[in-house]
Amino acid sequence: MDNQLPDDIEQLKALLREQRAQNQRLSGLVTSYRHEIDKLKAHIAKLQRMVFGSRSEKSRDKAARLLNK
Repeated sequence: MDNQLPDDIEQLKALLREQRAQNQRLSGLVTSYRHEIDKLKAHIAKLQRMVFGSRSEKSRDKAARLLNK
């Protein structure tokens, strides 16, 4: 990767616009991944309650089967 920056102001502005656009795209991905992680954590918590909560043995067996899939 070339670490040299152009001397031309217009080229620098173009690079800055590209970097800002890339930053926005990556920020959107991070937000999307955070939402997915939150959903997965909630799902894991639900399964843990099913397995380790004060429910019947039948529910524990069902949750264990879900975890093994």
